[in-house]
Amino acid sequence: MFKTQRSDCALCRDLHHPDDKFDRYGRFDYETTFSELCDSANAGCISCTFFHDGARGLLGTTELGKIRIRTVREFGDDEHERGIERNPFHTWMKITEESNPPVVIEFYSDDEGVLDTWPVLSPGTHISADPASDGCLEKARTWLQQCSQEHEVCGSAQAKNSLPTRVIDVGSPDQNPRLYETNQDEMGCYAALSYCWGKSRTFITTLGTLESRKTGFQLEDLPNTCRDAIVVARELGIQYVWIDSICIVQDSSPDWEAEAAKMCAVYTNAIITFAAIDSPDSDTGLFVSEPDRHTVTLPVRLPSNERVGNVYARKMNSSYKSGFLHAKGVPPSDPTFNGILNSRGWTLQEVILSRRVLFFGSWELGWCCRNSTACECDIQFRSDSLFRLNQYIEVPMTMSAMIAETEEEQRLFIWMRTIAAFTSRQLSFHTDRLPAIAGLADAMHNHIGGRYFAGMWEAGIEKMLVWHSDKKPNSRETPVIDSTVEGRCAPSWSWASVYGGVVSMLEGYGIHVLVSRLETTIYGRNFSHR
Repeated sequence: MFKTQRSDCALCRDLHHPDDKFDRYGRFDYETTFSELCDSANAGCISCTFFHDGARGLLGTTELGKIRIRTVREFGDDEHERGIERNPFHTWMKITEESNPPVVIEFYSDDEGVLDTWPVLSPGTHISADPASDGCLEKARTWLQQCSQEHEVCGSAQAKNSLPTRVIDVGSPDQNPRLYETNQDEMGCYAALSYCWGKSRTFITTLGTLESRKTGFQLEDLPNTCRDAIVVARELGIQYVWIDSICIVQDSSPDWEAEAAKMCAVYTNAIITFAAIDSPDSDTGLFVSEPDRHTVTLPVRLPSNERVGNVYARKMNSSYKSGFLHAKGVPPSDPTFNGILNSRGWTLQEVILSRRVLFFGSWELGWCCRNSTACECDIQFRSDSLFRLNQYIEVPMTMSAMIAETEEEQRLFIWMRTIAAFTSRQLSFHTDRLPAIAGLADAMHNHIGGRYFAGMWEAGIEKMLVWHSDKKPNSRETPVIDSTVEGRCAPSWSWASVYGGVVSMLEGYGIHVLVSRLETTIYGRNFSHR
């Protein structure tokens, strides 16, 4: 028996929230208990019923405690600015119990009648249970095609750019991939891979294997993440892939240093970057799937014409590790939200410098470019909300565009905020501290200018010297000066001289610094703009 709509529900007000009830962050919350929600559903409220039935369908008969139902409204004055056609809202329910981690359930629909009746529900589609399915790859192909054709700021995916020193020619499915050494100034289209190596070193290019890599190698010999990247490139019609472990000679210091200094060009010129955000090592693969990627269907009778429509419930990523698009309202202090890939130092510049990123997460496939974001569930937001979302994951994807439109004084703030995000991440080798942001330094040079040394800019050196170590309560590393000659990678006045996080004191302290004279001598590679 279907229930009829009640607009007088004292608990949820049938999800009709007055504009003045949203806070300044665009959020509307109400808190209750699961018992009260059950009573309201039994009394006839349709909204409380699908909340109740969605939780029961996903969680079974587990005893449930306190719940918070949150609706987030996208900012923007009109439909065009928001960049979405309808229902600029996202509604979910968070269930908390003392004995278990919180569970977050989102509610959505693909039915026009349902969306008209409950405007706070998001229009969305189902997430595939198999991230390697044809449907997921078709979704990625569609995102790339739309971006290439419609986003002027991102550039065409068919436009050829300078190729890196070496790339992998992926070949066709019946051919072996091979390492290809490019000619100087050779142009082409390629994808780049951003991933965590982990402890695996089973397939790398060395001086001893360089020539054999050029003749070809078996796809099955590659670690899963590298193999999957080649498969996806083939599916998207991309001829070349750049993977650091294969395209850089790992036991050659001159080659490694030369290629590390080219990271800005490598990721900026790639037509797309594949990001394995939930893969802890190269053996895991791009296609990681959580066991709870399923959906509950909740039939509801629409009061307008007495027909039945469907509301759907599914678990959101309860740890927020890879729910990058579903990050509204997530506290920045949540230690699990950033995900595995976003905990690594090298990957910060890889994502920031990329024109387009295809995220392979354990919960869904995601997309981010200089114009917009999207994810497999089809709940989409424009770039005006992108920076707010990325404040939580500490990856300012719009940095390049933002810097170009920012006054010179503010560009130093952007650099130091980026350094704060970078130093909160992990590096296998402390001596990588400067090489791992060399690409960002090259990109910033076009906007800041002047000399760059040891992570600092001469143009604003008096401001950049004002930093301090950031020892967080749960930090694994104690920020101490690297005093060993062999391991030293920067002078003591540079943030790069310490282990662990650093924080700039430029903002909010009213500090004024005057440098009367500056002299420095650089030994070895500076990993800077030349």
